[in-house]
Amino acid sequence: MLLGPIVRISPCEVHINDPSYADIHFSSGSSIKLNKYAPHQHQFGMPKSTFNTIDADLHKIRRGALNPFFLRRSINALEPTLVGKVNKTCERLQEVKESGSQIDLRLLFSCMTTDIITSYAFRNCFDLLSTPDLSPSWRKTFTEGLRNFQWFKHFPSL
Repeated sequence: MLLGPIVRISPCEVHINDPSYADIHFSSGSSIKLNKYAPHQHQFGMPKSTFNTIDADLHKIRRGALNPFFLRRSINALEPTLVGKVNKTCERLQEVKESGSQIDLRLLFSCMTTDIITSYAFRNCFDLLSTPDLSPSWRKTFTEGLRNFQWFKHFPSL
């Protein structure tokens, strides 16, 4: 059975198989204003957070409070932190090379990313790159948490 590029997959959702539409829908200058699909509000367990705000106008206001984090000057000010974390990552790789041991690159880069984000967003770095075993329990907890988000969307009482 052949279907067109737009298919209704539920009463409140459509699937659009048209790559050119992505430019229209996701462009920053788009005049399309869409509220989020209500069940998504509960998917992260924080229904009143900026990310989960349903109303498009309220989301825009809340998102505005985060804009200073993404200004060019803020990102430029983050450069020394980025360079430090990349250098620390390279040091860990060099240690592995010299010792002939192995390393889980997903875990290593997850630690680097976490250290960068926690340094920037919380001003209190978790410093996972400095832990001898790269804190695999942290990544496992995070990964398992992500796996459960879809359940929260459909079963918010969880």
